Amino acid sequence: MILLLNGASSSGKTAMARALQRAWAEPLLHLGIDTAVAMLPAAYVGMGPNASQGIEFYADEDEQGPVMRIRYGPLGRRIEQSLARMAQGLAQDGHDMVLEMDIIDKEPLRTFVQALVDMPNSFN
Repeated sequence: MILLLNGASSSGKTAMARALQRAWAEPLLHLGIDTAVAMLPAAYVGMGPNASQGIEFYADEDEQGPVMRIRYGPLGRRIEQSLARMAQGLAQDGHDMVLEMDIIDKEPLRTFVQALVDMPNSFN
């Protein structure tokens, strides 16, 4: 079983994933953007000096006022592709998992769908 939790930062995805893990009859693995952030050196995340290459947070504005946005650089996109392959490998080995994502554009979703489309009972 592969569950996808998508939502904005601080929307409760991690809390929901932890609650699902507690309630799941079998071990439920939790994989997502926080996994990627934890793997990267601090300089490549947030507003670090190399964040434009990794996973960058930047201030922007929309019709409701100031917002914080996320932008993936080349390293961030490669990490995202690696996470999709990790999810694929875990699914192929029969693990149940919850994927936690902030889908900010079509590319991350496409990456995970391509990696998982042939898994039994997923995206079909």
